[in-house]
Amino acid sequence: MYRRMLEKCTNDNITHTTRTFFYETKSLFRAFSAADSEFLVVNAVGPDRPGIVSDFTKLVVDQEGSVGESQASRLGSHFGLMMLITVPKAKSEALQTAVKKMSDMNTSCYLTGDPNAVEVTPKDGCELVL
Repeated sequence: MYRRMLEKCTNDNITHTTRTFFYETKSLFRAFSAADSEFLVVNAVGPDRPGIVSDFTKLVVDQEGSVGESQASRLGSHFGLMMLITVPKAKSEALQTAVKKMSDMNTSCYLTGDPNAVEVTPKDGCELVL
């Protein structure tokens, strides 16, 4: 499956149209669905115990979210966890509330931007038409 992209360029008072075909990929679809999603950075620190990562992941999945990147480490007898989470906007507040209610963990959530967002600046005289 493909989409057609037209690029109209005006150079030296000459207008021409270039047709380019590209394959749709998950990343392309993700860019369109990102408008309905929020991106959160979740930090958590607490006493180390089995199942912490699993518990956090379950909270995310229960709210139809996904974990993009994560870092975890054992710090003495404590465990530190940082996750980049994508969650539907309608479920973001519920997820943040659930994370803050985790027993024996000190947690914080921060809204962040889309990590896959790309800033595109068209050339002078060019118009991108999808």
